This record gives sequence, structure tokens and C-alpha cells, in this order.
Amino acid sequence: MFSMGGVVGGFIPFILNYNRTEAVSVTTATYIAFMCFMIVGALLSLAILPRSKVIRNDGTSCTNIEYSSVSTEATEILKLFLNWKMLLIVSAAWVSNFFYSYQFTNVNGALFNLRTRGLNNVFYWVAQILGSIGIGYVLDFSFPSQKMRGYVGIAIVALLGTVIWGGSLAS
Repeated sequence: MFSMGGVVGGFIPFILNYNRTEAVSVTTATYIAFMCFMIVGALLSLAILPRSKVIRNDGTSCTNIEYSSVSTEATEILKLFLNWKMLLIVSAAWVSNFFYSYQFTNVNGALFNLRTRGLNNVFYWVAQILGSIGIGYVLDFSFPSQKMRGYVGIAIVALLGTVIWGGSLAS
């Protein structure tokens, strides 16, 4: 769902600015279209049923979960990071997100016009969707252990990442 937002967000400027081949920035209509989509999304959230009215396929109702305080939850999350392995996630989270502003602004801005930037963003996010479906499918195979599944997943991602970076450097 996260990536579908990027697909829609790429199609909007592509479609609304299709005939503006020499344009540098989007029109006011593009911003209005984004605001309309956000308003519709916010209004659709009002259609979510309350937990008391949700009935599962087997006829049971959802359980009522008692939530703890924000401070308790924050303390428990911070306790997780006492394990040094959890600190590795911080670097992975940083690496997986820091490049967006560079890639979408500097690279796309230098190599594409307004119309093709939108289309390039669509292809980028569709590739993200297909990649996550693909790696999810591979990791759902019945490997002998979770450890083996993890090694296979890391090997696939590392191999594809190396090939992509190598191809980028070669071109």
C-alpha cells in the first residue's frame, strides 16, 4: 500500500502535465489534485467500522484490547535497544530511506523533464511493489529453518543490489 501511494503520486503529475513538455514545475492543478486525494483518503477513514461491529468469518467478534500508556510503550521500545543486535536495525532503516531526496530530486531533475519524472516515479514504485512481492514469495518457501530463509533472502537482495549498482556504474 505504501508503494501504491507512490504510483498514484507519480501518475498525477504525469497525466496533468502530459502536454507541457518544456515545463519545469507542476501546475496549481497538480497540487489541487494531491489535496483532493488526501481529503478523500481522510474521509474514507471515517468508513472504518468500530471494533464492536467487526465479525470474523467464523462468527466470532474481535477482542477488545486494553492499551497501556504512551510512556509505558516508549519505555518498552527503548528496552529493546539494550540488545546490540537491535541497533543494527537503525543502520538498515537509515540506508533504506536516506537516498530518496537525492534520487527523486537530483537524479530525476537532471535526467528527466516534468512529464517523464512522473512516469519514472511510477515505474520506480511499481518495481518496488514487484520486488517486495518477489522476495516475499521466495521467503515463503519452506526452507529447513528460519536461519536458512534469512540467508537466502540476504543473498538475493545483496546479489540484485550489487548487479543494479554495478550496472549503474558501468553506464
